[in-house]
Amino acid sequence: MTRMLTAEGEGILRVLDHWREMGLIGGAIELDGRLIAYTLAEPVTPELIMIHYEKGLPEFHEVYQVINKDFLFHDARSYKIANREEDMGDPGLRHAKLAYLPCGYVEKCNVHWNANA
Repeated sequence: MTRMLTAEGEGILRVLDHWREMGLIGGAIELDGRLIAYTLAEPVTPELIMIHYEKGLPEFHEVYQVINKDFLFHDARSYKIANREEDMGDPGLRHAKLAYLPCGYVEKCNVHWNANA
C-alpha cells in the first residue's frame, strides 16, 4: 500500500504543478496559514464537472464535507452534475459518497485486449 500511496502523491504533485495548463479548477481551505484541504476538478461539459482529487487532513473533523460543499457552491455552481469518480471498492469511501445522495451511477467494466488476436 505504501508504494501505491507514494505513486499517488507523486502524481498529485505533478498535477498541482500544471493544473492551470490542464484546464482544472479547484479550491483550498487554509487555517492559520496551513493547508488543511484541497480539491481539483475538471470541467467536462458545460453541465458536468469531474472531481479528480479531494484531500484533507484527517485531524480536522468533517473537512472533506466542507471542501466539497464550499467548492461546489462557490467555484462550480454553474455545473448541474458533479462526478465524484469511483470509490474503488473501499467501503468507507463508498459510504461517504452515498451520503451525497448521487443522482446516478456509471457502471464500469474491465476490458482486456489481446494484441495477438
